[in-house]
Amino acid sequence: MVDRIEGQFYTMEGIAAAVLMVLTAYLVLSGTTMYTPGDTHIIDMQLEQVGSDALKVMDTKNIDSTNETFSYLESYVRNMTTTGKNDFKTEFKRIIDISSAYPDNIHFKADIYYRLTNDTIKKFDFTESDRKFSGNENAVRVSRWVFVDKAATNVPSADGFRDNNQTVLLEVLLWRG
Repeated sequence: MVDRIEGQFYTMEGIAAAVLMVLTAYLVLSGTTMYTPGDTHIIDMQLEQVGSDALKVMDTKNIDSTNETFSYLESYVRNMTTTGKNDFKTEFKRIIDISSAYPDNIHFKADIYYRLTNDTIKKFDFTESDRKFSGNENAVRVSRWVFVDKAATNVPSADGFRDNNQTVLLEVLLWRG
């Protein structure tokens, strides 16, 4: 039979063990779900890879029945009218939604940088998603070089853009929001 003192020790030992197990479980669970600011670079790298892959897919050569061998990306940049802008916007959004874990959450703004005949650099606002960039979001940039020849149609002729063959830089700003 357990005497009175021995029973009190068993009770105190049981309570201490229970507190220790609950405290350990709390520390383990809170430690594994904690989000640290150091992990944001991983999310940025994933977003950058999604955007880079989307531009790479769009820049794959397209051979169709018209004897032209342009990639979709070249076609969109060569045809900078509203049609080209909307086609780029639709196709880019479709590709990043397919390759992203969070569809409909990635937004973008695309600009084209080109060189004038007097060697100055100009920017052309190409297209953007429905949500505007406020500056508070964590954004990444992806870019792709696109060749545009002087025979390309519907390219803005302002500031000497169409005067010669050139390679332009398509730069896309991506953010989640």
